[in-house]
Amino acid sequence: MADRTIEVEIKAKAGQARGEILEAANAIAGNFDKIAQSYDQTATHANKLRLVQLQLASAQIELRGETDELRKAQLQVKVDDLTNQYIKLGTAVEDTGDAISETVEDSQEAAGGFKAFGLSLTDLKSGLDLAMGAARTAQQALKAVYDTAREGAVIGAVTDRFEAFAGGAENASDYLRELRKETNYTVSEMEAMTAVTKLLSMGLAEDEQSAANLAKMAIVLGDQTQSAGDRITDFALMLANQSIPRLDNYGISSGKVRARIEELMAATEGMTSETAFMTAVTEEGAVAMNTLGGEVAGNLSAYQQLESAFKDATDAGKEWIAQGLAPAVKAAADLFTAGQRLDDMLADHQDEALKSGKAWDDYARQQITAARAAKSITGEYRDFLDDLDRALEKNGVSLAERSELLADDNKVMELAIELGVGLRDQLDRTSYDAVISGMRAATQGYSDMGMGAHNLAREMAGTTEQLITNFGDIAQAGEASKQAMSELATVMRGELGEAWDDFSEQQADAAAKVQELTAKIGELEAIKDPTKDQRESLAKLRGELAEANAAVEENAVAHEEATKRILFGYMEQRLGLDGLTEAELQALTDVAAGWGLIDQKTYDTIVAIDAAADAFEAGKTDISEYGQELRIATGHASGLYEWLRKIPPRLSLAVDISVYGAENLPPAFSPGGTPNTSLPAVPMAAGGDFLVTQPTLFLAGEAGPERATFAPQGGIGGGDNARAGMTVNIYTQQSTGSIYRDLQLVEAML
Repeated sequence: MADRTIEVEIKAKAGQARGEILEAANAIAGNFDKIAQSYDQTATHANKLRLVQLQLASAQIELRGETDELRKAQLQVKVDDLTNQYIKLGTAVEDTGDAISETVEDSQEAAGGFKAFGLSLTDLKSGLDLAMGAARTAQQALKAVYDTAREGAVIGAVTDRFEAFAGGAENASDYLRELRKETNYTVSEMEAMTAVTKLLSMGLAEDEQSAANLAKMAIVLGDQTQSAGDRITDFALMLANQSIPRLDNYGISSGKVRARIEELMAATEGMTSETAFMTAVTEEGAVAMNTLGGEVAGNLSAYQQLESAFKDATDAGKEWIAQGLAPAVKAAADLFTAGQRLDDMLADHQDEALKSGKAWDDYARQQITAARAAKSITGEYRDFLDDLDRALEKNGVSLAERSELLADDNKVMELAIELGVGLRDQLDRTSYDAVISGMRAATQGYSDMGMGAHNLAREMAGTTEQLITNFGDIAQAGEASKQAMSELATVMRGELGEAWDDFSEQQADAAAKVQELTAKIGELEAIKDPTKDQRESLAKLRGELAEANAAVEENAVAHEEATKRILFGYMEQRLGLDGLTEAELQALTDVAAGWGLIDQKTYDTIVAIDAAADAFEAGKTDISEYGQELRIATGHASGLYEWLRKIPPRLSLAVDISVYGAENLPPAFSPGGTPNTSLPAVPMAAGGDFLVTQPTLFLAGEAGPERATFAPQGGIGGGDNARAGMTVNIYTQQSTGSIYRDLQLVEAML
């Protein structure tokens, strides 16, 4: 009877195997899919929540500073929409966290398997390191461009002074050509202009020939370890100060010069000591030059000629850059370079992630199938063991013997075959074959499923390793940069291009207004005796000019802010192509904080949410507690919207501008009387701006209070003029700063 019972039970189990396998597989697969879906939803909602926080904070700050009513209304709609999204996402995070907690209790095996096979395919550390390396390179490049442009501006200022002293561009060209010819082209144009300006401004030279002769004398007789320009400068200062003891440094006899000065002043009535000194030095300098050969030549001269030619070419390039480069272009170029490199990294990563993602999907499907088979076969095998245990018990086998037997799978299978042989006479052939075939098929199916999953796991490991290797390879970035150039050009033609066109158009209009007002002011200032109406018009025009200049500055500040927001949106879009990851969101958060698009409160809130996510990823927080962690972080951020209302709508801004060195100078003017003549003094009732090159009398105060300004002795021709320029310092309540400092801040935070 016992044998008959076993026969019926085994036969029933074999007949129901397919249905039970399907039912068991559906159950375990359902739990597996449910927990995987909940996990994905939780991570997605948490990432979206952080992104909405960034967008909400940025929009709220922009709203507070907006003055245009239409734009304010548009921004308010955007803020309200983001607030609703924030509330919905917070609820969604809580719901999916609860769903994970409920499901995990019934699916510990599936959850553990999923977590064990989780692969980190989104590590952007290498990419961000390369991107920040590119940012550092961009910083260095930007500084080099800035230095080049600044030097070009100095070259332009020196050229303007030179032309002013020489009496115009045409005369300046004559001076330059004569001096360089006399010095055998060992003096660069920059040095030549500086030298001639000094000689003319000090009254040491009267024309191009005298200036060239003095320069030639300085080069031939001066210290040969110095540059040609330094020798001319030292010689000019010696002549201006009438320093007889220093003549020996140039091979000119100080004793002979003193004797010649006395001889000249005794022979020529009214000759000044200055004129006598210049004449004596020139004569004795000519004697010294004849002793040395009188020409600028030799091997050293050849090297100096080459250096002069190279410096002329370099200076020409610097001046061209200074004339064509605007500050906004420099800032944008810096940002575009860093954005391009980051875009290269992400584009490269995206392709690899897509490949790995496809492999992961295949692998996950195989795992689900294997889990279904394992559940089914495990249940069938457990039922078979129960039936066998009962049968052995009825046949008098003790509990200890049954436990030992059933613990050995090989012995169980041998016993099952013996049972099958023993039952052969009582079972029809078809039923027996069905039982054996069913067991073999189920076992083989499980083996096949497991092997398929094992092979895919090995393939996934190789793909992931290759991804990390390729992603960290700098050579990959070099190849990807070619395609990125095309993509960047597309972006430039898009929103950034439109913003730049708007900025350029506004700046052009503002610059035209400044030029127009400057011309009108110049016309009124040229009137020597203006009427009351003309003076009032002049004052009004000056006020309008100040407003126009302010508009130019405000437009530049607004364009910089818009550029930051557009580029942030571009990075946000590129990072989101394959789903925002922890590293990508952290990078976006740091950039937003560094550029002033979010404040410290928002940054701290986002970091608090990241801490919960990081703890879960690292296995520090059990999956069943993840929802609670996110709820705590969400509660920490609940006051964010109200806090944003406290942000001041305006920032105080102080601008300090200092100008030093030479500006454009008027032509030389000495029409008035001098202490040694009977000519009248020049009346100053109508005002005036003059470059005085010799002692001149001016009459001031005859028509009322007048302001008189004089440069210190030698100030116009001093050596500091070659370092002319302008310094602009901007101070704000927060560290917005320049783009150059922003990149340093981003680098420091990463």
